[in-house]
Amino acid sequence: MYVDIGFSAKARSSGIAVGDAAPLELTFAQLVRALVDTACQTGEPMNLLIEAPLSVAFSLDGNPTGRSIEKRKGEAPRFWYTGPGTAVLVAAQHLIRAVVDAEPRRDIRLIEGFVSFKKKDMKSSHFGDVAALRQIAHGQGGGRVVAPEALLRNQRTRCNLPSSSWG
Repeated sequence: MYVDIGFSAKARSSGIAVGDAAPLELTFAQLVRALVDTACQTGEPMNLLIEAPLSVAFSLDGNPTGRSIEKRKGEAPRFWYTGPGTAVLVAAQHLIRAVVDAEPRRDIRLIEGFVSFKKKDMKSSHFGDVAALRQIAHGQGGGRVVAPEALLRNQRTRCNLPSSSWG
């Protein structure tokens, strides 16, 4: 499952793609129900790739700091602890908590995705973001996979990473 989390009171602000099926736009509540329903089915382990900050970084003195993937030369940084990153982090925590509380009947492998640095004149597309996540996961498209240790921007940073699976 590929998920682009949105956190809106009414809008279909979340995107989801399951396997090779066409992406859908859902409200946050619809997304939660879809993931809980799938997690509670018996079967093979479920890979859940979420476009949201699941890992976080702190300086050695304990203050939030950016990760290597959140800053590009010539672009404004998109740190996990500022602006929209904080809302998406909260949404991801509520989504994951709902799945855990439902007591899944299969193992779930949690994977973090990051689709950002789009052109400023491009409108955000939940369809496009989950499609891009799926392409990158299958080794297609222009993205890259970053190993957890490569998230550190420097030696004065420590990352808190999500567990790779639960179940």
